[in-house]
Amino acid sequence: MIVSGCSSGGQAVYNWAQYFGDLFPPTVDVMAVPDSGLFLDLKSVYQIRVFRNYAVKGYFNIVDVESDPINSECVKANPNEKWKCLMSPYLIDHIKVPLFFVQSQYDWASIIGILGLPCAMSEDWNSNSLDNCSVVSKFYIEMHHRKT
Repeated sequence: MIVSGCSSGGQAVYNWAQYFGDLFPPTVDVMAVPDSGLFLDLKSVYQIRVFRNYAVKGYFNIVDVESDPINSECVKANPNEKWKCLMSPYLIDHIKVPLFFVQSQYDWASIIGILGLPCAMSEDWNSNSLDNCSVVSKFYIEMHHRKT
């Protein structure tokens, strides 16, 4: 069985891959192929963690009422920060099924939504690029990608 998805679906792969690996008998090979779902826990140009603070923790506060995140090993490892178990960088260590990453170094959704640099976005969604980014913005992008 191959668990796959792209962008937010790729993020869902990190969340669900181990669940499916544990659900099926050992005779079923479960593999995960997240495509562009590695949303890093980085600070934006405004020095805040936009994705963590608003998207992940906001979502966690809504769904936390009923249950813990899916990956129980991650929850055990982060009992006071269960929100981490909704973010791919923290889930990776708790996924035992084979994991094959597909991720662009310059993921425009991450550049816009996490780093806070709208220069990568164009009106035509098929032509997003760094062409409209300043030298300073490109340097910021490069420095953050080298840290990870």
